Amino acid sequence: MNKFFDFAKKHLSKIIFFVLATIFFIFFFAFKLNRFFNYDNVLAVKEFILKFSYFGPILIFLLYVIFNIVCIPTLFFTFVSGYLYGTIYGFVVAWVGMTIGFMASFLNTRYLFRKDFLAKFGSNKMVTTLEEYTKKYKGLAVLFFRVFFIFPYNFQNVAYGLSTIKGYHYLWGSVFGVLPTTIFYVWLGDMISKNQMGFTDLRKIFTIIGISITFFAIIFFTSIILKKKFSSSTKT
Repeated sequence: MNKFFDFAKKHLSKIIFFVLATIFFIFFFAFKLNRFFNYDNVLAVKEFILKFSYFGPILIFLLYVIFNIVCIPTLFFTFVSGYLYGTIYGFVVAWVGMTIGFMASFLNTRYLFRKDFLAKFGSNKMVTTLEEYTKKYKGLAVLFFRVFFIFPYNFQNVAYGLSTIKGYHYLWGSVFGVLPTTIFYVWLGDMISKNQMGFTDLRKIFTIIGISITFFAIIFFTSIILKKKFSSSTKT
């Protein structure tokens, strides 16, 4: 019993996090709230957020934070920002929201899980490779993977939170790295709201983006594998 209380006391913050995350997921799926967070029901989301009037952007910021922390994709909210507020103001709302959400996820992972993660997996080859990569390229590494999001943003947040990268390197790499994606999704939202584009067009665009990312990822990882094989063969 004493061991249980010692364990609970030592990992209290993690336990609280997992309990709150579990409650969130139960509530989220039990009431089928996930049906509102898709592009077909964006009008319902728009009407809900507009009820908050001037506090609408704050609600979007809060959604960015919660969804990033529990590792649910948030690009939908970037689209909604453009759909609600237009290109310019929508961009500001989305960019600030994405930045706050990324930092919340990064700090949550860094201070809750990094120590335990390194104690268990610190000597793993993949982990040490990531550490070397981030130490060498710092914010440029974050910038690259934000622009060419081979890995989902949520996974990147957690991965960098578990690494030794400095917070300010992570911040500037993220802030500038998400600019292309933010501008594009906000623009799409604005076009849909003005009826200058339909949801059928939107699905086609997302399909093309998905194929492009997959194609780029194949080339990227193939080049890394070939480079490693070439360097190992030259050494021998």
